[in-house]
Amino acid sequence: MSGTLEELHRIQASAKLGDVGTRERELGALAEAMDELGCERGTVVTLDDASTVKHGGREIEAVPAWQWLLS
Repeated sequence: MSGTLEELHRIQASAKLGDVGTRERELGALAEAMDELGCERGTVVTLDDASTVKHGGREIEAVPAWQWLLS
């Protein structure tokens, strides 16, 4: 890869975020990785969930896999 990387974007995958335990585990891991890497953007790719979630003072986008693959 040549050039500079202007923006890091951390991506996490989870089948669903409906269960509170799963949601906290996945969003917590993503927020921690974002902090370690200095990322401003985070996305959780799911089977069918679509929302913007606040976690640890950050907004994290949840997108269905089909939508993420087409973007």
